[in-house]
This record gives sequence, structure tokens and C-alpha cells, in this order.
Amino acid sequence: MTEAPRGPTSDSSPRETVESFLAALKASDVERAGDLLSEDVAYTNVSLPTVHGSASVQRLARAFFDRAGGGFDFYLHRIVAQRSTVLTERTDVLILGPVRMQSWVCGVFEVRDGRMRPLARLLRLGRHHRGVGPRAGRRGPPERAGAAAGAQTAGGVGAQLSHPAGHGGQDDAQDRGHAH
Repeated sequence: MTEAPRGPTSDSSPRETVESFLAALKASDVERAGDLLSEDVAYTNVSLPTVHGSASVQRLARAFFDRAGGGFDFYLHRIVAQRSTVLTERTDVLILGPVRMQSWVCGVFEVRDGRMRPLARLLRLGRHHRGVGPRAGRRGPPERAGAAAGAQTAGGVGAQLSHPAGHGGQDDAQDRGHAH
């Protein structure tokens, strides 16, 4: 079995480059993901400061995977490529120990010469779902006494909870243009 090429190949389409990048992150392979970034990449995660440069983006990823013991998964719902621009609609899953935080994300990638330049991760606030220990994937209010219904904190970090898209939550009524 041969190993997949680490960097961009001349045959890689922008869509294949983005798919390879996401697969590398899922495998926690920061080096392989970094090989697909241009030196002047700008990673924007809406509501957080933009991270400039391949080395800085890789440091951020290493801190998450190595120091925080994190993991990453994703569910790709749609991917569209036109020339050098690739748009993804996906659910990203950030994993920290027994905690799985899922969020709906629209990713915007610009690929030139097999390397990504600006990256944007646009997430819809209010679309976070929880997954903690044995209750992972079950819906319902938190079991902790005193926790507000629909909100939970873990390690000092709060996450707004809602029903997944299409499952009757308040956000779905907004999406369809209905008032509450």
C-alpha cells in the first residue's frame, strides 16, 4: 500500500485539495494539512481573530490536537467548486475528551497552485449540539441541577444548544421565515 502524496500535486483540483485538507485534519495530521496551505494563508474563524501564515495556522492546529488532546471530524453536506474557489456546507465536530461539539459550518476556500490561501469558517451560532459521555447524541435538557434549559457549560466554556436542522427547533422556524 502506498502513502498518499503529502503536498499538492499538479493533478489535484481545488475541490480535491480541500477534501484532502479536511481528511488530514480528521486524521489529526497537521503536517499533511499544512502542506496544503500557502505561506500567506489567512484562516478566519468568524468571531475570532484571523490567523495569518501557514506556520501560525499549524501551531494553532497542533495546540488543539496535541496539547488539548482534541480531535476533529466532519460531515460534508455539500461541496461546490468554481475555478479556484471551493465552498463547503458541513457539520464540524470538535472533540475534547468525552465532549463532542458539533456546529454547522460554511467553509470558503481559495486554492491556487494546489495550496489554500484564505480560509474562512462561517458558523451559525445557535446550531451547537452537545455530546458528553454516555448521553452523547441524545436530546433533552442538561441533567445538571441549576443548568438553564438549552445551555450547558463544560470547563468554563458555554455552548448554546438547539435541535439539529430539520428537527423542529426554534432555529428551523426562523430558517423557514416563520415568526415565533
